[in-house]
Amino acid sequence: MSGPEIGLASGFAAVSVDAWKKAVATALKGKPFEVLESKSADGIVIKPLYARAPGAVVSGRPGAAPWTVTTRVDHPSPAAATALALEDLAGGASGLALVFKGAPTAYGSGLVAPTLADLDRALADVMLDVISLKVEAGAAQPAAVAMLLALAEKRGLDPATLDLSAGLDPLGTLAATGKFAASWAETAPRFAATAATFARRGLKGPVALADARPWAGAGATEVEELAAALATGVAYLKALGDADADLAEAAGRIAFALSYDADQFMGVAKTRALRRLWARVRETLGLSTAVPVALHGETSWRMTTSLDPWVNM
Repeated sequence: MSGPEIGLASGFAAVSVDAWKKAVATALKGKPFEVLESKSADGIVIKPLYARAPGAVVSGRPGAAPWTVTTRVDHPSPAAATALALEDLAGGASGLALVFKGAPTAYGSGLVAPTLADLDRALADVMLDVISLKVEAGAAQPAAVAMLLALAEKRGLDPATLDLSAGLDPLGTLAATGKFAASWAETAPRFAATAATFARRGLKGPVALADARPWAGAGATEVEELAAALATGVAYLKALGDADADLAEAAGRIAFALSYDADQFMGVAKTRALRRLWARVRETLGLSTAVPVALHGETSWRMTTSLDPWVNM
């Protein structure tokens, strides 16, 4: 069902900032205007009202496309996992995040699918080529992605038709676990070689993931989370460039993941800041800044509770 677009403010007269401030001064009854301001954990002053920011808008999603609503497939049982995935897809989800046991983001749970047959059972009746797919498997990420591609091929699908984020993120795994199989100097070429292998197999979506969720889960502030995401993204871009990958193509194949808590306005600001920061990286390298950033947002794990199921989701 469709109809004419209705603006939320169309039924109200325009109000100037000066008129708003006058009304606020009356409500404050002599208190200074600064009592309405607050500070973030980074010491950034948050004002009660902002005007539209000047300057060009940083590109967001391609063609203002709708968000992909992603649901986690993290039940240990493949049979239960497929039932839950199909229920969520029927309820409006448009993407699946396959979270395998052992992944840092599994949080003690996770899909147990060590074989292609297990994964096939976990994704039974799921049309892989009509939804968005993410893989989260920690240190086992390359093997998990390869198994998903093998499943697609088994079903007669061309990997190039999949909307798949491979999510290679060795630095994120290091941040979450404190463990590295080898030094970054040794790991970087392997990371780039794996990314190239997936590209040769036809994978069109993001290959690497600069995931700031481990940092946020450990208590990072918004600025620290953005710094971790940007540093990780630059490290992956350098690794791909050192392997002779085209920088423009490589920059477009790095996705990001951020954590979002109940402060939705800071969350929006953080999203916009990441877009501007990555656009600045691209600009510094002489690349186009009009390319949208592939960004995955997830509800902050550290703001959830296992004792109170009635929180405001």
